[in-house]
Amino acid sequence: MHALADEVRGLAKRNPAINALFRYSHPAEEDKGNYHSEGFFDETFLSEYLTSETEVYFCGPKPMMAQVYKALKAFNHPVDKIHFEFFGPHDELEG
Repeated sequence: MHALADEVRGLAKRNPAINALFRYSHPAEEDKGNYHSEGFFDETFLSEYLTSETEVYFCGPKPMMAQVYKALKAFNHPVDKIHFEFFGPHDELEG
């Protein structure tokens, strides 16, 4: 189950500047066909989709978010282009 997937797809459909990509590390059988690729967000994946001008937005479980943030920093993505939101109380991704 992908929370808000329909809403994100709708936003991307209405705005050609939005490219929504869904990547699952361990998809369930019922997830098949509802995501773009499998694996973690790593430098190889990021290099396929990002430029230094790309605004990146992500949310999810803290371990996933910390991994994405770490990969973005290792990729030297500009910090002012990285945006995230916690599902619960605010927390830190580094530390």
